[in-house]
Amino acid sequence: QFFSSVHQKNITADSGQDNVTLPCRAPNNNSIVVVKYNRTDLGSEYVALYQDGYFVPDEQHPSYETRVDLQDEDMKDGDVSVILKNVKMNDTGTYKCHVAQREPNQERAMLKLLSSITLRVVDPPVLEQTQCRISRARRQRNVCWNRVTLLDSPVGRSLRVCLCR
Repeated sequence: QFFSSVHQKNITADSGQDNVTLPCRAPNNNSIVVVKYNRTDLGSEYVALYQDGYFVPDEQHPSYETRVDLQDEDMKDGDVSVILKNVKMNDTGTYKCHVAQREPNQERAMLKLLSSITLRVVDPPVLEQTQCRISRARRQRNVCWNRVTLLDSPVGRSLRVCLCR
């Protein structure tokens, strides 16, 4: 019997991040013949299609060419997660992972939806610089202070680090 519930996952990544993993796992050890990732807003073009041991580029959306790989090419323990490289703001969306496995007593393997991943890509943290001035009249040898704050705003996230010596 094939797993009937769809695993749902929300992921946030920074734009420009090297990689983000879109997780998906087949529930049993039957032979995996097709892995297909699509995004709900891309129409008939897909993010990745892996069939019979090879990636199929025929109808892959151009923005994903050379940017997706299986996390584990051997798909050990049913791991059919993909790695999305060079994350971009336009990668925001809902991704669907479909898998077809060769089942006993079944002529044809059918694609089944296993996972729905909502990826939210945000602007990376912005580093703000703050200056520190020390009056020489006070004869202080050194002053140290620091502050790290991660701020969420409607515009994006920013990281404030203050350090003065």
